[in-house]
Amino acid sequence: MNHIKIIQATAQHTKYESYLELGVADGAHFAAIAPHMTRAHAVDITDSRHPTLKAFGEFFLMSTDEYFAKDRGGFDIIFIDANHDIDFASADLANSLKILNWGGVIFMHDTDPENEALSASRFCGTSYLINQINRGADLDIVTLPIDNSGLSIIRRRNECRYNRWITR
Repeated sequence: MNHIKIIQATAQHTKYESYLELGVADGAHFAAIAPHMTRAHAVDITDSRHPTLKAFGEFFLMSTDEYFAKDRGGFDIIFIDANHDIDFASADLANSLKILNWGGVIFMHDTDPENEALSASRFCGTSYLINQINRGADLDIVTLPIDNSGLSIIRRRNECRYNRWITR
């Protein structure tokens, strides 16, 4: 199973309704997930001109910082696959947490390269360092060693569904 199938399965088998993708490349990931959502946004600094971007949601031709500078509402699923430098990846994660809906989930790609060659900037870069610097008492981060680059699943620890009924 590859990373996109995991995200797609999450979109298909939950009650999540909104999706944000940071870094869309050719649009294939967006095309696989956005149809399962009622609202979907794609952000990239390169205009991929992939026809499915506009068919399934809104495409924003801008940096992720520019996107986050405006209030566009919250999202249930956020997929981070933009700039793989740890400084940019950390900023994208911090900004994503600000707009993540209660109980939502963030997927971050390229967080477990299987060899040193894949840590080059044109592949995974240094985004794998997210596993070391962003662990906190308030986040759960699980990194799966899938494909050759890995996938991290991130959510707020106190936002499990059962917390809505066990605290009554």
